[in-house]
Amino acid sequence: MCVKEEEIKDHIEDFKLYGYTFVDILNNIRVGELTMDQLEVLDSRRIPLVGPFADGEAVRIFPTTKLVDAYNSTMTTKLGKSLKLYHVTAVDISLEMKTYGQFPRKELIPDDPNKTGGILNTLCIGVGSRVII
Repeated sequence: MCVKEEEIKDHIEDFKLYGYTFVDILNNIRVGELTMDQLEVLDSRRIPLVGPFADGEAVRIFPTTKLVDAYNSTMTTKLGKSLKLYHVTAVDISLEMKTYGQFPRKELIPDDPNKTGGILNTLCIGVGSRVII
């Protein structure tokens, strides 16, 4: 699904005509409780992914992290064809008083983003990348 940021601002009132606020729909997507009526409202707002709504130009909503990762990988690869990419690797270091400055053992650091607040161990970015933290 693709919605341009300006369109969100311009058409929030349109969603109220259907009896839903845009925030209600986004929250229901977030918690997995989107109703068929709300899906139909979103589908009625679908636009072609060309011109100002092409890749990289519009906000996208994906139902799974796997799809988000796939899209991000595609866009990063596309960006890397014309610009230099940088790989930023997290450094885990203790800030606790007793262990200040110490590094935890590698086996204690989870690889699963679901166990790290959604933050990846390594991030590949370049000028023009969009990052949400």
